[in-house]
Amino acid sequence: MKDAISYLKLDLRISKKSLLMTIPAVIFMGCMFWEKKGYILAMSYLLLILIVCAITPFYNIAYEKLDKMYNVFPTRVSNMVLGRYMYLILWLLIVFSMEYITMMYLYNMNEIQSREIITMCFCEVVVAMICFG
Repeated sequence: MKDAISYLKLDLRISKKSLLMTIPAVIFMGCMFWEKKGYILAMSYLLLILIVCAITPFYNIAYEKLDKMYNVFPTRVSNMVLGRYMYLILWLLIVFSMEYITMMYLYNMNEIQSREIITMCFCEVVVAMICFG
């Protein structure tokens, strides 16, 4: 398990650059959310950011030849795979919990209907399938 956490930390370090690049998108999403009342559109942008951040380490492995860095740890491949899944699950939990809290708050304030909540949940399932696929 300790080796899988090492791979998780490595993935987080690799994706730090893309996280910094998504800050303007998050600011734009926040402006849309609070100023324009574009709640569903803002939550959709959050799902888009999830896709970008979740696949960044996998993308970097293919195009920046980071295979050697992943083979530095003297461990089995199953620990590396577990660390990669932990990275994806971490991102999914963070973003989905933010969206669920937001949706419940907006539903209690009568800003969105249950149909929109069902649509967003369906979109979240599709995003999870894209990230794990």
